[in-house]
Amino acid sequence: MTQIKFLHNWNNKLNCTIFSTIRKSKDYWVNQQNKPIEIILNDVSMGDAILYKIITVKFKDIRPATIEIDTGMEFSKAIKLFKNFGIVSDTHVDILYFTRNNLSNPTPKSNKKYDAQTISSLLEINKKEVFEKAHLEESSGLARQYFKGLGLGRYDITENNCSMLRVFIDREINILLADTSYSMIKNLRTNSQIKFDKTEVCLYVDGAYFKKRNAITFEFYNNNFIRFCGWASGCNRIPFIKGFIYWCDWVIRQKNKGEP
Repeated sequence: MTQIKFLHNWNNKLNCTIFSTIRKSKDYWVNQQNKPIEIILNDVSMGDAILYKIITVKFKDIRPATIEIDTGMEFSKAIKLFKNFGIVSDTHVDILYFTRNNLSNPTPKSNKKYDAQTISSLLEINKKEVFEKAHLEESSGLARQYFKGLGLGRYDITENNCSMLRVFIDREINILLADTSYSMIKNLRTNSQIKFDKTEVCLYVDGAYFKKRNAITFEFYNNNFIRFCGWASGCNRIPFIKGFIYWCDWVIRQKNKGEP
């Protein structure tokens, strides 16, 4: 089957039933019209979609709003992005339109099954090391490696899963608050509000003297970067790192059960 490859899930569009992409014009795509195409994101299959329409124009003739929707960026930033791909004002481009309607698998899902214990034992960075360094800033990078090493990704960042992430973080907070040997910020607790939009998912945390500081943010606009509680240091970082790791294992267990 023909494939089309993406480096990033721009504007989260690959999650949609109908989406488009702007590419340098090639006669090749005309022969693929009305055929299923496999969507590849960073070497991972996102399922199939049918190429149902092609519009060929000069790049300068595309409406700014179309370019902004395609990339999820302001127009000026999007222009710089396309320039990096060799697409400038007079470049002939194809706007390729895809649909997942009338397919047996409209929602792309991975068929892989993961065993958290087996896979984590094969990782260069294991759970024990992450926990030992949870109070240090470097633990953020270790946690990201753990997430990636288990095969988790953008499609695992659902509302239900993120609600459970709050549960795991609060559990770890309560453990440390109960231990007087730790200098924890008083009244630390995740905020009930979770920000969900096309650019990011953000979990917040409240404390005795602040509201809605960043707890964990999944930045879709930034190559799916995961940002951890940059304001926290020492023992106050531990609940977010350990909670995240326990949550990763929980997500894997749900995937193995075939649950959403």
